[in-house]
Amino acid sequence: MKTKETIQKDQTISAFWRRSLAFVIDLIILGLIGIAIGTALEHQLAILGESGPLIGFVITVLYFGVLDSYVGKGQSIGNKLFRICVVNKDGEFITLTRSFARAAILGVPICLNVLYLPILPAFVQLIIGLLFFSISVAVIYFYLFNRNTRQGFHDIVTKVFVVQANRVKEPIRTIMGRAHFVICSLLVMVVLCWGGYVIYLQHQPANVETMTMLTNLQADLAKIEGVDTTGVYVGNQVQSNDGNTIQNMNVTVYTHDPKLDLKVMEDNIINIVLEKYPLASHTKEIQVRIVYGYNIGIAKKYQTHVTAFSPANLERRGHAIENTVF
Repeated sequence: MKTKETIQKDQTISAFWRRSLAFVIDLIILGLIGIAIGTALEHQLAILGESGPLIGFVITVLYFGVLDSYVGKGQSIGNKLFRICVVNKDGEFITLTRSFARAAILGVPICLNVLYLPILPAFVQLIIGLLFFSISVAVIYFYLFNRNTRQGFHDIVTKVFVVQANRVKEPIRTIMGRAHFVICSLLVMVVLCWGGYVIYLQHQPANVETMTMLTNLQADLAKIEGVDTTGVYVGNQVQSNDGNTIQNMNVTVYTHDPKLDLKVMEDNIINIVLEKYPLASHTKEIQVRIVYGYNIGIAKKYQTHVTAFSPANLERRGHAIENTVF
């Protein structure tokens, strides 16, 4: 009878470092594809706004879905470089259907954690965000801590393994411990409970009025010519010298028009903020961020104009330009 140690010696499973480096190579390739698309179609991608990660998701699913199937002999470019491949429990290459399903799950933490669809209500957005974050937690947990089979959540769901390329056709005998399912389930429950607590706080009588005003403010900001999507954040900060709590407000708008008159837009934003959210006049500072660019999940490029205002006299306290490329 084989002991646990004997079974582990019979493993054909890829080493953790090989699989990790292969994945890094694949991410770099996806990033280069994203940068190439962004360079050619920057304005068109900017129009997509925060729904742009769907583009990267589709590219990711096509890349891994085709190459990790029997079509690519289970080898993405990274897998080929490190001599590993994707197979089923019998050591055979997987079908396109199974490979696309696996790639779709993997694509969630790569691309969709930043997905925002303005047409959906905020409550639905929160539910979708919690779902995607839970999937990401599961993918990462199993990949890091499932030492026997080294399967991520996407591998477990689709019943596939990543093995050494010279051990293809050999059945997989390694078994994953059930304790991992329990631990991962607890982690996901923590995420869902946290999300439920956030929803609970938002619907408390003391917060409903403020949340309603902020929601209406975002809707009014979105009506400004050239604005696609908006975000408003009000936070507390404790001053170290006297221990008093002050409030700061951040207003972010995304635009697809790089030729806007920024000063005119900033004035419009401040006027709407003070009119629709009276509490803004009590904040120490209102920071306005006007963002142009794109984010398609696998690559992003933003130019952000940041201006800080004093609500008391609408004086511009400072101005900066931030460039983000990845």
